[in-house]
Amino acid sequence: MEHNLLHDVQFDADIDLAVALGARATLTVRRVLQHGRVSKRPVGGSRPCRRPNRNRDFDLGAHSSMRDNFGVGGEPPVYSEQDFEKRYRMPRAVFMRLYAAGHDKPWWRRSVSATGRLQSHPIQKLVAALHVLGFEESYDRADEYCRLSRSTIAKAPRRLTRLVVDKWKQTYLRRPTEKELKHILSRNAARGMPGCIGSIDCTHWQWLTCLKALSRLYHDSKGNDSVVSESVCDEDTYIWHFLIGAPGSYNDKIVLASSPLLLDVKAGLWPPRNIKYTLNGRTRPFLFYAADQGYPRYALYAMPHLKPDTPKLLVYNRLQEAVRKDAKRLYAVMPSRFNIVLRPARFTTVSRMIDTGKSVAVFHNMNIERTRGGFLAQRRMQDDADLQ
Repeated sequence: MEHNLLHDVQFDADIDLAVALGARATLTVRRVLQHGRVSKRPVGGSRPCRRPNRNRDFDLGAHSSMRDNFGVGGEPPVYSEQDFEKRYRMPRAVFMRLYAAGHDKPWWRRSVSATGRLQSHPIQKLVAALHVLGFEESYDRADEYCRLSRSTIAKAPRRLTRLVVDKWKQTYLRRPTEKELKHILSRNAARGMPGCIGSIDCTHWQWLTCLKALSRLYHDSKGNDSVVSESVCDEDTYIWHFLIGAPGSYNDKIVLASSPLLLDVKAGLWPPRNIKYTLNGRTRPFLFYAADQGYPRYALYAMPHLKPDTPKLLVYNRLQEAVRKDAKRLYAVMPSRFNIVLRPARFTTVSRMIDTGKSVAVFHNMNIERTRGGFLAQRRMQDDADLQ
């Protein structure tokens, strides 16, 4: 009796095993019919059939970057300050700030692999990231110069943009202080627009790899998938308000309705009411922006007249256009420096586009802060101050 029971249990186990093997064989046959072959899933790390890593000679790549840009062994650098700014889209001092901020971070600093070999230098990763942001090079384009793999170069721009946003967003993408605001008002008053605190405008950044599920939401009026960015800048195109991430189907009014700029106006937080200006013999406490016809006709925005039929309105339109074009110049200068926002984005998520756009805006403000002393408007104001 006991022998028969054990035999039945063993028989049931054999049946279950046979069913499992039969199902596995059926799946294998289906896979062969669909794909033509069955590839085994790789298991483990180093394997006999695995391609060995290339000997990229990281020291040679770091030495080439140091020699070309900063000089080695007492020799002057190969590229001058002007050439350096053309190659990396920023002055050498700004480059050194980026290097000092990230060279000791976990991913950026030089590490040792599992085999005991030293890995790439921080300057190689920074140079590769700036080549991608400045010229929108493919990830394997800088391999010959930086001597890095495609996967490492693909990570470098993402790490750099995240580092820049976390460290300098609150410093370079903030509202102007009271002193800075008075300086902006004085400059715009000299240009014929007293009470104007900047030029506001929106632009679209095309999204080439938009997901089909989001295509209808991000479809703009030109038939492309895009993301909208809103900016406010001064005469030097220095950005002090930057919003990016709105779907391309939104126009300027809809973007403004969800912008922190208008929400702060409704809450009475911005613009400040303690700063006043005089226009046509009347003191006014409410500051405004120079905008185009796409914005609502609020007291917050100074827009051109649609049909100027008097000399006074013609002069006003001309002065308003000169101030309003500051934001247009911004959308021409910033993409010319960093081509990654000039061409369609190939990111798969909106968050990557937001980080990239904000980091490019921070880079732009760093460059303006470093070079604005040589601008023609700044020199003219300094000459006027010296004459007075």
